[in-house]
Amino acid sequence: MGAPLISKDEVLNRLTRVFRENGYGATLSQLSQNTGLQRASLYHYFPGGKEEMATAVVERSNAVLEREIIAPLHGTGSPSERLRAMMRSVDRYFAGGTESCLLGSLTHTPGTHRFESHIKAGFTAWIDAIASVLTEAGLTRRTARVRAQNAVFAIEGALLVCHGIGDTKPFRRMLRELPEQMTAVELSAA
Repeated sequence: MGAPLISKDEVLNRLTRVFRENGYGATLSQLSQNTGLQRASLYHYFPGGKEEMATAVVERSNAVLEREIIAPLHGTGSPSERLRAMMRSVDRYFAGGTESCLLGSLTHTPGTHRFESHIKAGFTAWIDAIASVLTEAGLTRRTARVRAQNAVFAIEGALLVCHGIGDTKPFRRMLRELPEQMTAVELSAA
């Protein structure tokens, strides 16, 4: 008797973990082993194979990014309060810096050109939402955009470096400091 089928949502949770750790270089054996499903069962959920699995995971990741990380930026409160709320969400989403970024993991493995539009959409939506809040905080559009990009760079880079050094404290420190850095008043050249 085969293993009982699990919900598609749980399959996506498990696939997400594998793609976060291995990018698109994850093998079907790894995907099968980590989901607890035989290849035939994986193909039951995803007839298009690994590409369909990765696409479903990326689309779901973008929906979670929108719901969990971007939504606080559209909430109530001052721009600083909303940025801090986003940082708390980032902290939860990446488990205090212990989880890799799926979009980041997929950007540096072969074969990811298939997902470029999804990856770009996720990062662009996040940057746009931060820039909007920073513009509302009084920064020029150009400065807001640059600082929003820098914020996402800082978050993604901190995840990478913290994984490399095996210490999540710098990630959490960066999350605490970043809202103030993003909203700091521009100093004009004298």
